[in-house]
Amino acid sequence: MPIAIFDMDGVLYRGANVMPYAREALERLRRAGWEIFFATNNSTATRDDYVRQLEQLGLGGDREHIVTSAYATAHYLERRDSRAKDVFVVGADGLRAEIRGVGIPVRDAHDLPGIAPPPEAAADGVDPGAMRRYLVSLKLPPPPDTVVVGLDLHLTYAKLAEAQRSILAGAHFVCSNRDRAYPVEGRLLPGAGTIVAAIEVATGVRAICIGKPEPFLFEEAIRRASRRRGRCADHHRADR
Repeated sequence: MPIAIFDMDGVLYRGANVMPYAREALERLRRAGWEIFFATNNSTATRDDYVRQLEQLGLGGDREHIVTSAYATAHYLERRDSRAKDVFVVGADGLRAEIRGVGIPVRDAHDLPGIAPPPEAAADGVDPGAMRRYLVSLKLPPPPDTVVVGLDLHLTYAKLAEAQRSILAGAHFVCSNRDRAYPVEGRLLPGAGTIVAAIEVATGVRAICIGKPEPFLFEEAIRRASRRRGRCADHHRADR
């Protein structure tokens, strides 16, 4: 059975809007006997979340045919010779959930050092010195052995600081993707790559990238195919 791997965000849909002819293209391939896989660099949601989204958009698909950068990242960590034992995530709970799903411990978001600055430090632009004093006064936990970075729509300076501290202490540095932009309804938002770049600059360390255009995500899709050999078409955005 031939295989087609489709990107989702920006290819099949943008936010809640299905792209023109997306449903028709998928239905035509299915009628012709193709096995359809869905792949995305977006690490904010779990595969179960995407099953619900694809169903709501009328695009079909099931959990076994969805591969996200979060899922691929989790299995990359699982297969490493030096298995992760303590992971700090800059990203959403979907990424944390997929990593925990392969049995790897992940720090809770609410355990972040610096998560609750006092009002004088939290006030934007009022007293930068107050935030500096707050951060240097924190009692810090031992650094994790792995830092994983994905799209984080609630990014804070404290998260960047903890990622920097951990990587400079020797943590393995992994990112779900380097997308410059996150396509949503009517506009683009900054993608995970903007966060990854900031941490790379802060540490001088380049992250191992799991998502497209690297091979890890595609390899995960092919592993899940009912037949490993056959035609494999990848439809994705050229700038992703």
